Amino acid sequence: MRKLLGRLLESSPPATAMAVACDNFLRGTRVRVRGQNNRLLLGGSRLVRVRFNVEGDGNEIEIGSGSRLFDCVISVRGDGHRIRIGRDCILGKMTIEMQSEGTAVVIGERTTSGGVVLDLNERGRSITIGDDCMISFAVEMRCGDSHSVIDRQTGNRLNPAKDILIGNHVWLGAYSAILKGATIGRDSVVGFRSTVTGAVEECSLVVGTPARVIRKGVSWDRELL
Repeated sequence: MRKLLGRLLESSPPATAMAVACDNFLRGTRVRVRGQNNRLLLGGSRLVRVRFNVEGDGNEIEIGSGSRLFDCVISVRGDGHRIRIGRDCILGKMTIEMQSEGTAVVIGERTTSGGVVLDLNERGRSITIGDDCMISFAVEMRCGDSHSVIDRQTGNRLNPAKDILIGNHVWLGAYSAILKGATIGRDSVVGFRSTVTGAVEECSLVVGTPARVIRKGVSWDRELL
């Protein structure tokens, strides 16, 4: 494992030191890479039973110091994909699926999750999650529909993929779905089994499928008051 990480990190100046530091925090983690110029930057994070599968060139995965990942699967196929996870995150049972070219996942600092699927299968699309977000279990975020819906008269595609943007300090309830084009403002709460397909203003509580605002001017706290 140490030898493999050293090769992956060879384009980073402190490659040897970083590979050794990472080795101290890896337990049951597997890395499988096919391609060239891929970078895996793990310094100071703790990984337990995480699987990395990378096929392609010029991909980069960076996990910030103090973050903990367990029982996660990160699968990257294609070229030029980017994953950046900020400091002090706790992410369990997370699956990241990236295909095509040039997609991106950005997760801010201190974000937590009990189980989320992030699916990006079309070129250039991104999922951005802010700082201090709380993602419950069985949550899904998908930038596209995986297949095309086509207008029979014009031949035009009707369902292009779109980015997802989630602001700081957003709580996503269990079994919620965040679909292509969704934007969720800071301090908002998405209720249990809700589906977000459009814009949610900041400080909003939304529920239902599709999600609708039932209260504005809210925030939330991880602790019971």
